[in-house]
Amino acid sequence: MVEREKLETLDKVFLHISKTHNHKKCMGTRQILREESEKQPNGQILKKCVMGAYQWRSFLDAEAEASNFSRGMRELGLQPRERVVIFAETRAEWMIAAQGFFKQACGIATIYATLGEDGVIFAINQTEVTTLVTSHDLMPKLKNMMKDLPRIKTIVFFEDQHQTTSTEGFGKVKVVPYKNVIALGKGSKFGEE
Repeated sequence: MVEREKLETLDKVFLHISKTHNHKKCMGTRQILREESEKQPNGQILKKCVMGAYQWRSFLDAEAEASNFSRGMRELGLQPRERVVIFAETRAEWMIAAQGFFKQACGIATIYATLGEDGVIFAINQTEVTTLVTSHDLMPKLKNMMKDLPRIKTIVFFEDQHQTTSTEGFGKVKVVPYKNVIALGKGSKFGEE
């Protein structure tokens, strides 16, 4: 079917699926209602999350958010076919951001969130990217590495549900919340390439 429909890019495949399955469930996420600490018999403290019910995004909603992310990134200066890095745990926004980058034919390098600082610095510098996507939890770690990441010009971060993210200490780098990128894209003059 992919060949018959002339779906030769990941963007075209996702767009086709979104039109075909429009209002069906695409991605489910759960809100963290609160965190609880539980002391284990060995003395360690285990953090447990109390989660809400699944909130589902339809294929159309996910595709629309990816389009807005794509156009928002263009507003921030991303050019089609640039390479980008995603340095974050997998989550719905991670997948939507990736789909948004596919709309611009961008190459994506992923870096494990559990990698040590030296490994992250090496990986980011090897890709020669200027744009990096990360998450609230990794922002402090990333801030410590900025002196060793001279090419980075733009950082987009996935927000935390309960905490404000500090964007201080990143120098001249544009640091933008994911939701702001989506908002930029809604009013953007750019189309997808």
